[in-house]
Amino acid sequence: MSLGTKLTLWLLIPLLLVLIFFATVTLRRERDVHQQEVWEEAERIANSLAISIGEALRRRNLADIHRIAEESALEQSRFGLAVYDPQGRPILTWGLAAAAASPQVRIGRPCGS
Repeated sequence: MSLGTKLTLWLLIPLLLVLIFFATVTLRRERDVHQQEVWEEAERIANSLAISIGEALRRRNLADIHRIAEESALEQSRFGLAVYDPQGRPILTWGLAAAAASPQVRIGRPCGS
């Protein structure tokens, strides 16, 4: 192997290792930032839904809760909504929450009725 080839390899291999390290760190940081943004957006959505659903619960109107969930533009295949009574029993489930609930829970209808 010539001297030029050896020098090139001695420079390229460490440089590639450093670049791979920085790329890994950058991708990990971007993933963490993106994950944090997703959690914050989900929290904002949940808080805005909680206001409307809280008002519907004060009026004791379960049909409004289902309407709010349907009109929220959330996809049932990606999001879920569960409303519980003070004893911890589900009153209403929607979307993913309905898929994970027990068989007696009905989507968009009061439970136990």
